[in-house]
Amino acid sequence: MCRADLSKRLWRLLPAGLIGLAALLPGCRGDAPAAEDTLTVSEPGIEQLSFGVIRSFPHDTASFTQGLFLHPDGTLIESVGSYGSSALQRVDLETGEILRSVPLDSSLFGEGCCLHGDTIYQLTWQEHRVLLYDPESLELLGELECATDGWGICSDGTSLIMSDGTSFLYYREPGTFALEDRIQVTCRGQPLPNVNELEYVNGRIYANVWRSDSIFRSDPSTGRVDGVADASNLRAAMDAPWILPWNSSIIPT
Repeated sequence: MCRADLSKRLWRLLPAGLIGLAALLPGCRGDAPAAEDTLTVSEPGIEQLSFGVIRSFPHDTASFTQGLFLHPDGTLIESVGSYGSSALQRVDLETGEILRSVPLDSSLFGEGCCLHGDTIYQLTWQEHRVLLYDPESLELLGELECATDGWGICSDGTSLIMSDGTSFLYYREPGTFALEDRIQVTCRGQPLPNVNELEYVNGRIYANVWRSDSIFRSDPSTGRVDGVADASNLRAAMDAPWILPWNSSIIPT
């Protein structure tokens, strides 16, 4: 929740579907960060995931990034947050140029976004509204209601999957946003709080966690975490002076 840009750069990780999570580390909501911890995963059933930065891209530092995805045409669709400056925008990935920006009403805080079928879905934080756009023109097509806060959202090709800052993920019907199912993300048998930005890659849900440098991979049917990546070393490549020492791990013990 409330992700800032990565010092003028977007980072692309392997697999390619994780570009959204890479760009949304670390988080910031204004609370004082907890003391740093060290990520260690050694028990059976939880894989220590590795990744590599294969390329970086220029990015507008004024864009308070909340969610993003690569459009099939190669441009970046980005949801920008903050009251009074939220927007949905199309960005030239190679240059960082904002090609089109559709502002939200000042009462709305833009959050996660994803493409499902022929519609872009954009969450709002506490306003319980989901905005729908045409993926080519970014024309606002309408809106739906959501009973929870909106944080992250992704699509598995059939359902929309969203987070609300708790340990739960909500499966919702495209077109109506009606609740289809709810699962709890757990790690070592304990609920994993603050589940945030989501990506669906190769049959698994990847999520970053607010106030954590870790990316968690979970089973979409059970919510059980079966893989963790420690992304804290990305800080060494950042030159932004505002970066604070967040937790590198909040895995339940």
